[in-house]
Amino acid sequence: MNPDSMLVEPKHLADAMAGLLRLGLQKSFKQLHQEEPALAAFVGEKLAALVGKLALRGLSTKLVRQVHTESLLLILGSLDALQRGHRELWQDLELPPPEPGWNPEDDISF
Repeated sequence: MNPDSMLVEPKHLADAMAGLLRLGLQKSFKQLHQEEPALAAFVGEKLAALVGKLALRGLSTKLVRQVHTESLLLILGSLDALQRGHRELWQDLELPPPEPGWNPEDDISF
């Protein structure tokens, strides 16, 4: 049984990971950078700092690269699964058509 507020289902995670492995981490990260540049920059900087600390502590280059790859897979997979959950939640939402003459530039209701 899933809690009502749960957005990410196991299927979303499986599909996200399969998509990442199919597309590749490099292309997936570039896609994130195009869609969410601030988030991609944050992830990139924090991940670089993390593996930099590991390298300074003396971990082998191979192990540092593995940690980087696994961490990026975890982050991108989680973000993708969350996006899939959001899309599924809102896919059936039907908005009423705008009123005739309505211009979003003139709307100051926000």
